Amino acid sequence: MKNCLKKSIITMLVTIMSMVYAFSPAYATDNISESDKNELYSSTKAFGDSMAIVAADLNSFTSTIEKSVEIVTIKDLRDFVGNRYAVAECSPTGYIIYNYKNSSIVEYSEYADSPYLNCEGDLYYCGPMEYYEKTADNCFINTITGTCVDEKTLEIYETASKELQEGLIKDSHKQSINRERNSSPKSITYTYVGGHKNFYYNLTSSSQMGYYVPTGSDGICGYIAAGLVLLYHDYYFNNNYIVNSTYLASGGQAFNGIGFTQRLYYIGTVNLSYDDTLTAGQAANVMKKYLSLDRNITINYWSAVNPSLVQIRNQISYHGTPVIYENKFVNPSNTSQTVHHDVVVYGYTNDDRLVVHFGWPGRSHIVCTGTALLIWNSTASAIANYS
Repeated sequence: MKNCLKKSIITMLVTIMSMVYAFSPAYATDNISESDKNELYSSTKAFGDSMAIVAADLNSFTSTIEKSVEIVTIKDLRDFVGNRYAVAECSPTGYIIYNYKNSSIVEYSEYADSPYLNCEGDLYYCGPMEYYEKTADNCFINTITGTCVDEKTLEIYETASKELQEGLIKDSHKQSINRERNSSPKSITYTYVGGHKNFYYNLTSSSQMGYYVPTGSDGICGYIAAGLVLLYHDYYFNNNYIVNSTYLASGGQAFNGIGFTQRLYYIGTVNLSYDDTLTAGQAANVMKKYLSLDRNITINYWSAVNPSLVQIRNQISYHGTPVIYENKFVNPSNTSQTVHHDVVVYGYTNDDRLVVHFGWPGRSHIVCTGTALLIWNSTASAIANYS
């Protein structure tokens, strides 16, 4: 793996240096002044040096994670105020998003494809789930959802970009990569809810996770997240939560399609008069209502507004329950509305990152810094298995 990576880095650096040599004195004398040539050479060399540092940092980081990956491509990213990031795209799968200023890893996955895979234009990043490619008509298209951020709503993302950068600076002492090249990097250790990594990691297909979007809807991720949490509790705590023969695949560790999500959606929109989008507290209330109506089971739940990393971690480690986390921000297509996205947090690391199922097919194991994930206005909830 390391030899392949070194070849990739060498190829990249050769390309960079060829850019430098293109501005040779013989060529430059006829076209630009000596001072301009020197400035151009210096800036190009600085770019090459910075890319070499990034490549070395990423190489070091790959030795600390769960699964060995080979870095194939490194692409340049910007946030919406010009701060630089990079995304390393890996083989056979995986990606790593790196912040230049802090030399820190913002998010990564050894198992999911890069959100910028096959994207070759101007690429932008504004935290987890906020991946954009700029179009010719100056629209920023989310590479996963297709949502467009236009020039009218850029200010929202500019503010978020600044807040993310400030947050990464504040916790850089925890997240920065070890630059002591001669010392061994500290391995990342993972804590999963109940010690069950594979339960959520294996829920990758639309059918397995009950992924469903009603006609005319922009998405009902809160209901999907609620289903994923109930699925876990049904398998590990109370097999009466879900009727296996109706909604679950063989073995009871995955859904057999969209039926259960449709049932939760009906309860939320009809019985509780909720919209398609839910806060985490509302998603918990949907779970509670479903269990009361369909299974004659009473539960309590924990919820919080703008939860801390410690609160989320405590639910996972001390109370043994996955957490629904919801972020809320202004709809880029309609500033009079808000957009919610609910995910399931089911683990954390020894360096204050959270392990997340994004609620999208193929994105079942994403690791994010708490600072990046909690940047937006947010709520969280969990089923209370305790008094």
